[in-house]
Amino acid sequence: MEGLLIYPEEIFDTGDECTEEDKIYVLYNCCFGGFSISQGAMSLYNEKMKEKDPDFKEVIYDWDIDRSDPVLLDVFREMGSKRFSGRTARVGIKSFDKKYRQFITYNEYDGKENVKIDYNRYHLYCITKTLLSNKSNDEKVETIMSFLDL
Repeated sequence: MEGLLIYPEEIFDTGDECTEEDKIYVLYNCCFGGFSISQGAMSLYNEKMKEKDPDFKEVIYDWDIDRSDPVLLDVFREMGSKRFSGRTARVGIKSFDKKYRQFITYNEYDGKENVKIDYNRYHLYCITKTLLSNKSNDEKVETIMSFLDL
């Protein structure tokens, strides 16, 4: 059973084409130096948020903004990576299937980030969800066996 929880992306791929509504986009730093956004990007973000909500309190630090924030993503797309990124950053964007939203992880080395799905946690979640379902025990075993491809 060693290594049972580690699977490549294809095993969880349903084979269905993902639409834009089925995707989540996240920002990450592609180079050494650490994630940061430029003053111009921060100003534009605060401006757009104020337009949406007049009571919005201005954000000062980029670490206070969710990297999948739709407004931040709009600012990134509008400005492009070069103008959006802070002095020591080169911000990129990655998309994932929304079903993995809570399993997206950032691994960082000297500021350079790798964004990926934690399939171990996703796998555990799917098994737990099956075990807690109202299915019969036989159905649960069958579902888990098919999930594990055993």
